[in-house]
Amino acid sequence: MGYPMVQQWRVRSNLYRVKLSTITLSAGFNNVLKILTRESSREELLSFIQHYGSHYIAEALYGSELTCIIHFPSKKVQQQLWLQYQKETTELGSKKELRSMPFITYLSGLLTAQMLSDDQLISGVEIRCEEKGRCPSTCHLCRRPGKEQLSPTPVLLEINHVVPLYTLIQDNGTKEAFKSALMSSYWCSGKGDVIDDWCRCDLSAFDASGLPNCSPLPQPVLRLSPTVEPSSTVVSLEWVDVQPAIGTKVSDYILQHKKVDEYTDTDLYTGEFLSFADDLLSGLGTSCVAAGRSHGEVPEVSIYSVIFKCLEPDGLYKFTLYAVDTRGRHSELSTVTLRTACPLVDDNKAEEIADKIYNLYNGYTSGKEQQTAYNTLMEVSASMLFRVQHHYNSHYEKFGDFVWRSEDELGPRSWTTGRLYTVQEAGGRY
Repeated sequence: MGYPMVQQWRVRSNLYRVKLSTITLSAGFNNVLKILTRESSREELLSFIQHYGSHYIAEALYGSELTCIIHFPSKKVQQQLWLQYQKETTELGSKKELRSMPFITYLSGLLTAQMLSDDQLISGVEIRCEEKGRCPSTCHLCRRPGKEQLSPTPVLLEINHVVPLYTLIQDNGTKEAFKSALMSSYWCSGKGDVIDDWCRCDLSAFDASGLPNCSPLPQPVLRLSPTVEPSSTVVSLEWVDVQPAIGTKVSDYILQHKKVDEYTDTDLYTGEFLSFADDLLSGLGTSCVAAGRSHGEVPEVSIYSVIFKCLEPDGLYKFTLYAVDTRGRHSELSTVTLRTACPLVDDNKAEEIADKIYNLYNGYTSGKEQQTAYNTLMEVSASMLFRVQHHYNSHYEKFGDFVWRSEDELGPRSWTTGRLYTVQEAGGRY
């Protein structure tokens, strides 16, 4: 079936872009600004920032927004529903009518109709929506029965431009002191000063080892790559580079991967550790692991990816990532745990095996034929055995169910028939 797929659907309407034209300061805010001077301590300036914030909004987008997340059991189901949607909506009339019924509206109708029917294709599809503001009645794409309004009040959707509060200060010396405190708060946890692209930490901001630690080391977030669908042997992982523009310097990423045994203590086996800089980017890694770097939507953002190509089918794997800086500090761990897909089954071969087993069971079964049937069933994988059972029952169930007939021919305590029961209960995998 494949791995689950998520699709995001968003509609914005009733949009207004608002720009700040004049600034009026409150009496309280103005009085505090007058108290601040170039001699004010960093603590005093940080207290001001904590109370009033660091920036003000100069430009923003207002309106209404409907965002829906559609969860599909697999990419195949999404593609089948999309083709069905295109076919059925165009049969209703012109392309204009296709545009007037969004895909999400079509899916919502199928989910409602499923309560009255047994549509297997829509089974497992979930839609979760979140609304900001109210959809105007004139917008058919976001309109929902009973929730639309003729002239809804726009709400804040997006901040487009902010300006630092220190620009409101007239005295240049005070402005520079405020700017320095703001930079310290953002890059050095308020416990040091920004010098070029690094943090000079205060004497109180050193750890037990005597190393400065005012500049935080961000945690990388490991995730499945949305561009490469996992298979029975291949998994692609990625993360965004967490190197800050100022402060700590990331020197490496350490990636640990191991196969998890569900029945034993997973901590007993540490798995394999890979250095992204030394093992992967340098080309010293194995043929089973490949690494690369690309850019995100913003050119300044780097995305690192690693592809594991030699995993075992139907295996549970745990991947752990952390960053290392030039001082040897480790970031917090980021973990992804997943099970690889079962191996692809040759359905024609499964049908051939089902025919072979039926012929071996047909009539009087000698010891030789029983042994051949036993060996044949023992050699196939769990997923293949599930399909063999399906084809056997499709053609020959009138002569006895596959599991019952196998018990009759091979014995009720046969390990093969035990596998059949296990496969039945697990839906084709165990």
